[in-house]
Amino acid sequence: MKNNFTDSITGLSEKKALDKVTKLGYSVRVIDRDGKKAIVTRDYVASRLNLSISGGLVVNAYWG
Repeated sequence: MKNNFTDSITGLSEKKALDKVTKLGYSVRVIDRDGKKAIVTRDYVASRLNLSISGGLVVNAYWG
């Protein structure tokens, strides 16, 4: 699900995104880096942000 928060993460550097998300108390995981998918669990966690990174920048972010 997209929203203003996930939109505000998209385009940030990976470090800035991780800092912003964790500072607010959410968990975060990188599920895709430069086109290579990570092996992740399929469980849904409402307070977890999933990030796709390309070239050091967040290109997609969604909750779960």
